[in-house]
Amino acid sequence: MEIRKVEKDKKKYLALLLLADEQEDMIDRYLERGSMYVLEDDGVKAECVVKPSAGWLTRATAFWN
Repeated sequence: MEIRKVEKDKKKYLALLLLADEQEDMIDRYLERGSMYVLEDDGVKAECVVKPSAGWLTRATAFWN
Protein backbone atom coordinates (compact mmCIF):
# COMPACT_ATOMS: atom_id res chain seq x y z
CA MET A 1 0.00 0.00 0.00
CA GLU A 2 1.35 3.42 -0.95
CA ILE A 3 0.14 7.03 -0.78
CA ARG A 4 1.50 9.02 -3.69
CA LYS A 5 1.27 12.73 -4.55
CA VAL A 6 0.04 13.35 -8.10
CA GLU A 7 1.90 16.24 -9.73
CA LYS A 8 0.54 16.11 -13.31
CA ASP A 9 -2.22 14.52 -15.39
CA LYS A 10 -4.68 14.91 -12.50
CA LYS A 11 -7.64 14.65 -14.89
CA LYS A 12 -6.59 11.03 -15.41
CA TYR A 13 -8.49 10.38 -12.17
CA LEU A 14 -11.66 12.20 -13.27
CA ALA A 15 -13.93 9.15 -12.95
CA LEU A 16 -12.91 8.77 -9.32
CA LEU A 17 -13.14 12.53 -8.68
CA LEU A 18 -16.72 12.52 -9.98
CA LEU A 19 -17.67 10.16 -7.13
CA ALA A 20 -16.76 12.91 -4.64
CA ASP A 21 -18.03 15.89 -6.66
CA GLU A 22 -20.57 15.31 -9.41
CA GLN A 23 -19.89 18.59 -11.20
CA GLU A 24 -16.89 18.49 -13.51
CA ASP A 25 -16.79 22.29 -13.76
CA MET A 26 -16.35 22.47 -9.97
CA ILE A 27 -13.59 19.87 -10.10
CA ASP A 28 -11.81 21.96 -12.73
CA ARG A 29 -11.95 24.99 -10.41
CA TYR A 30 -10.01 23.35 -7.58
CA LEU A 31 -8.03 20.60 -9.25
CA GLU A 32 -5.05 22.64 -10.43
CA ARG A 33 -4.82 24.70 -7.22
CA GLY A 34 -5.04 21.71 -4.91
CA SER A 35 -2.66 18.93 -3.97
CA MET A 36 -3.81 15.46 -5.06
CA TYR A 37 -2.90 12.22 -3.35
CA VAL A 38 -3.83 8.68 -4.36
CA LEU A 39 -3.83 5.51 -2.28
CA GLU A 40 -2.57 2.60 -4.35
CA ASP A 41 -2.81 -1.04 -3.40
CA ASP A 42 -2.83 -3.18 -6.53
CA GLY A 43 -4.50 -0.24 -8.30
CA VAL A 44 -5.91 3.08 -7.10
CA LYS A 45 -8.19 2.60 -4.08
CA ALA A 46 -8.78 6.23 -3.02
CA GLU A 47 -7.85 9.77 -3.89
CA CYS A 48 -7.95 13.10 -2.13
CA VAL A 49 -7.56 16.69 -3.31
CA VAL A 50 -6.66 19.22 -0.61
CA LYS A 51 -6.54 22.96 -1.21
CA PRO A 52 -6.29 26.07 0.95
CA SER A 53 -9.49 28.14 1.00
CA ALA A 54 -9.73 31.41 2.94
CA GLY A 55 -7.64 30.16 5.85
CA TRP A 56 -9.22 26.69 5.83
CA LEU A 57 -8.27 23.48 4.12
CA THR A 58 -10.96 21.94 1.96
CA ARG A 59 -10.91 18.49 0.46
CA ALA A 60 -12.71 16.15 -1.87
CA THR A 61 -12.17 12.47 -1.26
CA ALA A 62 -13.34 9.43 -3.18
CA PHE A 63 -12.90 5.73 -2.48
CA TRP A 64 -12.90 2.95 -5.02
CA ASN A 65 -13.91 -0.64 -4.30
